[in-house]
Amino acid sequence: MPSRPRRAAIAVAAVVTAAAVVAVVVIGSRGGGGGASTGTAPPTAASTEPLPAGVPALPEWGPVAGVPEDFGVPAGGDAVVRDVADGTVVELTRPDGTMYATAEIDASGRYRGVEYYDASGDLELSVDRVDALPPGSPVGASQAGRGGCRNVQNRSGQRWTSMPIPWRLNARSVPRRPGASRVLTAAKAARATWARNRNRCGVRDASRVTFRYRGITTRGIGKNGINTIGFGETNELGGACVGAVACTFTWSTGRRSTESDIRVDKNHRRGYAAGGRPGRRIDLQSVLVHETGHTLGLEHVRDTGNVMYPFVRAGSTIYRRLGRGDALAVNALY
Repeated sequence: MPSRPRRAAIAVAAVVTAAAVVAVVVIGSRGGGGGASTGTAPPTAASTEPLPAGVPALPEWGPVAGVPEDFGVPAGGDAVVRDVADGTVVELTRPDGTMYATAEIDASGRYRGVEYYDASGDLELSVDRVDALPPGSPVGASQAGRGGCRNVQNRSGQRWTSMPIPWRLNARSVPRRPGASRVLTAAKAARATWARNRNRCGVRDASRVTFRYRGITTRGIGKNGINTIGFGETNELGGACVGAVACTFTWSTGRRSTESDIRVDKNHRRGYAAGGRPGRRIDLQSVLVHETGHTLGLEHVRDTGNVMYPFVRAGSTIYRRLGRGDALAVNALY
């Protein structure tokens, strides 16, 4: 579907009455979603105006340190709404033309990803999710063949410049089933998929990505200097994470990634399998392969043959290995 830009320039009145006070994003410390807050200020905030007509409001963010409290048009800035194949992309700019925030919204009005940018226009925070594919949708073993090896990729603009990438498991947050030991094994396997570029399409590993497990932690989602994987309610995170199977927050400075936290929804109705055949459950390793792709700076693609497709399907393990676009993207980035 061709893009149809709709501009919504927001003019700032010289005098603002009490009845039309612009909401101000508060910069300050917020609770850390299972981890202690360090008092780190959230990404660059600004006074904002409402979104253009027809663009759904982003659900309020939960208690996550380092996340703005608002997603709106900067006072005096612009909003551009572009129609894409399965939804819209919203771009919010400051009065000086620098990017403030962007969002990917599907046809149902659900936010699939949100990005915030600093005053220089450099990516500062990326929040992305993965969902369970509705029953009967076409993701299956047949896509492991040639049809599943298309070079479809999408990069966020942030990347790690130091290796290995350290990470910890919030073992206390893991449900009794599947248990911390199996979750750790699945998480290590998911990290290794990217580090060794394990793919279904014969692409050779040319990246220098490595991860290093540093042990357990009690920290959770929130900008605190520790990369974590843990479980909890994704609804509590708010924003683009409401209703997600899993959600990843990745912070960066000057487009250099500095921290990435993953939360898996602990109460998803399908449940999770860690190792072996998943049966009717969701394969945890596949979920963590997808979310680790976000950690590395990859975004969603509209191709079911690549793991950065925004869905996983219960009972399927196809996304334990990368597709062609995933493999080539990690080689190019690292």
